[in-house]
Amino acid sequence: MIWFLIRTIIWITGFVVVSTFVLNYFGYEPNWHYVEERRNSCQEDLKRCKADILEKSTRDDLEAIKSTCQIECVNPKLFIQKQVVK
Repeated sequence: MIWFLIRTIIWITGFVVVSTFVLNYFGYEPNWHYVEERRNSCQEDLKRCKADILEKSTRDDLEAIKSTCQIECVNPKLFIQKQVVK
C-alpha cells in the first residue's frame, strides 16, 4: 500500500514537471497566483450571496434564493495563460 502511494506521488510530480515544460515550450505559463488573486472577490461574492439569502429566506421565496447566487469563483481558463513577451 505504501509503495502504491509513493509511486503515485512520483507519477503526479513527474506529470506536473513535464506539463510545465511543455506549456513553456508552447508559450503558456501556469498562473501560480490564481488563488491569491481571486480570494477577495470570491469572499465578497459569498458575503453578498449570504446577505441576499438571509433577506429572501425571511420571505420564503425559494425560487429567488436559487437564482440569487450564481457564483463562479474558479475559472479554468485563467489557470493557464499566454506568456507576456518582454
